Amino acid sequence: MFLFVFLSPGYVKAEDLKIESIELKSSNWEALGSYLEIKGDGRYIAYTVRAGREEGERKAGRIDPARMSELIRYIESADFYAFKEEYRFPPYSRQGTNIELTIVSDKGIKRIRFYLHNDGSQEAVPQGLIGITERIYHSINMSKSQRLSYENI
Repeated sequence: MFLFVFLSPGYVKAEDLKIESIELKSSNWEALGSYLEIKGDGRYIAYTVRAGREEGERKAGRIDPARMSELIRYIESADFYAFKEEYRFPPYSRQGTNIELTIVSDKGIKRIRFYLHNDGSQEAVPQGLIGITERIYHSINMSKSQRLSYENI
């Protein structure tokens, strides 16, 4: 008896991507933002940043291993390492957020910067990249209202 398994080209199991760290920074036009770092074992820290300085209390914890695996699978399926390094489009406004996402893994270091308008007009930013960002926030149970201020995590 023979068993044949066909995998589509480019398919990689999530276990094949070894994450060392995920760093997600955000800031708005008032220089208010956030910093979030997740280590490969699920440990994380998060805090508010105002004018480039840490502000308020640091939050720390550990992401459940199943949730961490889900996050890694999504990063791999969205093909994070294939995205451009920057996505920006005019007009800039006071109603948006600058995002910088850096992932360090066995595939290398990749940093992507992008701008999200609060009105939902993200045409230039790939949905997969927005999805990765949303899942990172979701992995530590951070709501949209908490992303620029971590006081309520």
